[in-house]
Amino acid sequence: MKYGKMRFSALCICLYICLLMSGLSSSAAARDVIVSSVTGSAEEEGPNSDILHAIADRLNVRLVLIQAPFKRRLIMMEDGEIDFMVGLLKSPEREAYIHFVEPAYKNRSDAVFFVPKNRSDRITRYKDLYDLTIGTTIGARYFPRFDADEKIRKDPVPRGELSLNKLLLGRIDAVILPEGAGIDLGYKIGISDRIEIAGFRFSRRKDIHIGISKNSTILKEIPHFESLVRQMITSGEIRQIYGAYYRLRGLPVPAI
Repeated sequence: MKYGKMRFSALCICLYICLLMSGLSSSAAARDVIVSSVTGSAEEEGPNSDILHAIADRLNVRLVLIQAPFKRRLIMMEDGEIDFMVGLLKSPEREAYIHFVEPAYKNRSDAVFFVPKNRSDRITRYKDLYDLTIGTTIGARYFPRFDADEKIRKDPVPRGELSLNKLLLGRIDAVILPEGAGIDLGYKIGISDRIEIAGFRFSRRKDIHIGISKNSTILKEIPHFESLVRQMITSGEIRQIYGAYYRLRGLPVPAI
C-alpha cells in the first residue's frame, strides 16, 4: 500500500514537471515570436512592413506577417489572432479591444494633387482647380472644401491606378490622392518618373498609432513594448525608417 502511494506521488510529480515544462516552452515560444499583418507584399504595403520588422528586431523576437485586408486585420486583433498592428486611428470602438501605444508615430495625412512631370506649378492655390479636371476615387473623401465643391470638374473612378493612367494619357489634368498612398501607387505601377506632386496641398492633423491586441499573449508585456516603441518614436527612429523606405527608392518622402 505504501509503495502504491509512493508510486502515485512520483507520477504526480512527474506530471507536474511535464506540465510546468510545457508551460515554460509555450511562454518561451510566445516571447520568441510576434505576429502582425499587412495588406500584401512589402512593396504593396509601403513602409509599414519595415516599421514592423524594426519593432520586432528591437524586441529581439521573430516577426510573423499574415497578409489580410484591413477590415480582416481588425477582426484578427479583436480575436487575438495577431499581436499588434501599425497604421491605426484611435476610436472608442477600437479601444475596446486594442491598447494604443502613445504617442502617435505619425501626425499628418496630406491630400495632394499628382500632375505630369514638370507641371507642379499648374496647381499652386485652390482656385487653380477650377480650370482643371481632377481624377478622384469613388467613395473617397479628401478634405471638406474640395469634397463639397460642385464647381470643380471631378472624374471619379473605382481605383486610383485608373486615374493615374488617365492622367498620363492626357484625359484628365490632375489626380487627388493621400500623399503616401499616391507615391506608393505610382512606384508600384512604375510611373514615378512621369508624375509629380503639385504645389498646392491640403494638410491636416491625423494621429496614426501602433496598437496591441488586448487578447494577445503579449498583453502582459505592454509596459516593456510601449516603452520600447515610445523610445523609437521620440528618438526619431520610426521617422527615419519611414523616410528611408522612400529615399532608397528615389521617391519623395510624404509628410509624417
